[in-house]
Amino acid sequence: MTVKEIFEGFREFCDTQTRTQVMLASEDEDEELVFQRLTLAESVSKEFGDDAVRAFANDEELDLVKYEAGYKPADNELCYLPVDDSELVKKVVNSIIECASNFNAVELFKEKDEVIDTLRFYVVIVKGHSSSGSMRHALFLRTFSQKNELTRSGWKGIMQSGDFYNKVTKKIFMFDEESDCLVWRNHVFIKNVTQFERIFQYFEALQKTAKQTIASVSIHLPIRNLNDFKQACLGNPLMLSKLAQIAKKPYLASVTMNDIKRTIKDFALQIEVTPDDELVFDPSPSKRWLILKLLGDDYLGSTMTKLKYASNSKIQV
Repeated sequence: MTVKEIFEGFREFCDTQTRTQVMLASEDEDEELVFQRLTLAESVSKEFGDDAVRAFANDEELDLVKYEAGYKPADNELCYLPVDDSELVKKVVNSIIECASNFNAVELFKEKDEVIDTLRFYVVIVKGHSSSGSMRHALFLRTFSQKNELTRSGWKGIMQSGDFYNKVTKKIFMFDEESDCLVWRNHVFIKNVTQFERIFQYFEALQKTAKQTIASVSIHLPIRNLNDFKQACLGNPLMLSKLAQIAKKPYLASVTMNDIKRTIKDFALQIEVTPDDELVFDPSPSKRWLILKLLGDDYLGSTMTKLKYASNSKIQV
């Protein structure tokens, strides 16, 4: 079954939804996920389910593109990732499924401060029937944090009592109508790449390997101000994602400094090269991305690697 057929199966499933459940995910002292369930009124439960399904089940024709760290999908694209392709994703999804299969045994959410402090995401579990009549479920994940609690959000909530408005002190949690990703038939369909990476902690995982990647790249393509370059990448999830994408490029081992300098000249890039053939990293906002984009072969043409690409997707053809 193709990914497109799997996604079309989800759209058919949406018309059969019969029940919706919601769990909040926080972290314990060992940074392991802990799930707690919400008890919802029937009308609220239905609204959660309708909102989650609506976020993905529209009539728009979407191109399905396999997720890669650093890739920015176009408006008409939806990234996907087989669950088994990522240990990070697989671990979280299996934990959700395990709790969802025995939902009533999951601890109730009781608004404890230590739980609110470590909220990470929530999951909407929508159950329904497949075309064959068997029971299936779809999981919708959305980032969630302590700031989703009104009194911690930075907003001042007030409520009328008689002739006066008083500050809201009771805990009120804010949910919106969006979902960041959908788990269906052992695939994750990703609507918001940045939030997907946050939910599954790709940022933390990328940080662990970033230093090794930078060291590997800088061996044959020296970078002046290497520590500044390293710190800029380590502190920026988008730069880390781009670095992870660069690390997978097979051409890096064969690219020479002459290739680099030719590309800088042909595209009039504002990247300084020292007499010792070192790329100079400039941390200013307008230039900090230039070396990463250069190493990522973002400059279509391409005078550096001679490869031909499909525009936008950067898929080699």
